[in-house]
Amino acid sequence: MLRRVAPLALLVGAAALALSAQQPARALHKQAKETSEVYLLPPPNQLVTMSLGHRAALADLLWANVLVTQGLRMGERRRFETVVPYLEAINELDPKWRDPYRMADALVTLQTRPATVDEIHATRKILERGVRERPYDAELWLNLGQYVGFIIPNNYLEPYPEEADQWRRDGAAYLKRAAELSGSDSSIAWNSIGAARIMAENGHLDRAIEMYQRVLATTDDPELQDDVRKRLEAFAGAKSAGKRDMQALEGAARLEVEKQIKPQWMPGLTPTGARALGFPRDAALCAGGARAVEALTPRCSPTWAEWAKRAPSGGDALP
Repeated sequence: MLRRVAPLALLVGAAALALSAQQPARALHKQAKETSEVYLLPPPNQLVTMSLGHRAALADLLWANVLVTQGLRMGERRRFETVVPYLEAINELDPKWRDPYRMADALVTLQTRPATVDEIHATRKILERGVRERPYDAELWLNLGQYVGFIIPNNYLEPYPEEADQWRRDGAAYLKRAAELSGSDSSIAWNSIGAARIMAENGHLDRAIEMYQRVLATTDDPELQDDVRKRLEAFAGAKSAGKRDMQALEGAARLEVEKQIKPQWMPGLTPTGARALGFPRDAALCAGGARAVEALTPRCSPTWAEWAKRAPSGGDALP
């Protein structure tokens, strides 16, 4: 009887000892949390070699891992810190695959914590690669334009206003291309026409009008057509007002020329002849356009009207 009871007692005692030893470890395990992750794959170009020709299959495997991990990180309220290198690897393995480009901006920005500046710029490169690989995909151009023109400048680049303005201008150009490729898909055109306002605000009113005219000529959506016609009318009025302002400025400049042209600038010429020839730019200093040494000074004014703005007091524009 004792021989039968002894092994059972030993087993119960061992189980009790193991349980008592696990209690502190269990408490420590509950307190411990994984706070970061490491990307263990090689660089994308080496990963292509390691795929042994099965590039699409490996890209599928990594894409499945990205989607599953994104869901897990959302549940854990953690950032998916290695999503960008995974996307770059997938793009390198299968450059024409559309889905990773289409979802890249959402995977990076729609997380529990804001993306870093490096991730923002890397995501833009991924989206720009997408439109290079698939240049006639209007939806990819739309995603790129919205990301560059609206999402990032309005949410991540507020401390850097100059960079934000440049992103908005680039985004407007991408959205213009999306509108050009939208064809009968009015949803893309609806989401792209906001780019025209950015163009107009940055002095490219003609490009904004051209964009509206292209949308009007290609869409079959009557509601969109009515909206674009109203916008075109407003822009045409603004353009007309701008021309009138420029004509007034030119007229004022001519009057200033009558009074302020210095004889040494154009010896032997009357004011009328001087106006006909235009402002005497210094060719040596003004060569190169906007990159010239004195590009923004009065002496490099392209017209008398511009000279009147740069030297309103009539001061010497030439040495």
